[in-house]
Amino acid sequence: MRWKKRIVSAEAALAGKENELLGYMASGSEVDPNQIRPRLVQVEPDTIESKLFRYACLHWSIPISDGYGRRLRFLIFDDSNDKLIGLFALGDPVYAIKARDEWIGWKSKAKAVRSSQSSSRPSPSVSSCR
Repeated sequence: MRWKKRIVSAEAALAGKENELLGYMASGSEVDPNQIRPRLVQVEPDTIESKLFRYACLHWSIPISDGYGRRLRFLIFDDSNDKLIGLFALGDPVYAIKARDEWIGWKSKAKAVRSSQSSSRPSPSVSSCR
């Protein structure tokens, strides 16, 4: 049910773009593993890259979290054929994870101070497809 909601919510943003977005996807005959040269492209809001990132997320077999906070999203292209070969994202860490906080020894006040000190450094997290 959640996937259906995600598809419906993406429909307006991606309407009329599917053929263009499919052009970024490789068929098997277009891929030569010996020639792959990865290139990282940062995704900026309201661009064809942002639409491609969202479209690719809709077809991913791993569930995606919308998450909260800052996000840096990237597309990974193969320079040998200009086709999409992957997605990569960085995001803020989850603020409250009891096991982690206890292991580190963070109390609420200490965690708030440390979080504000490291707020300029994103950390790996599940990507957002928005």
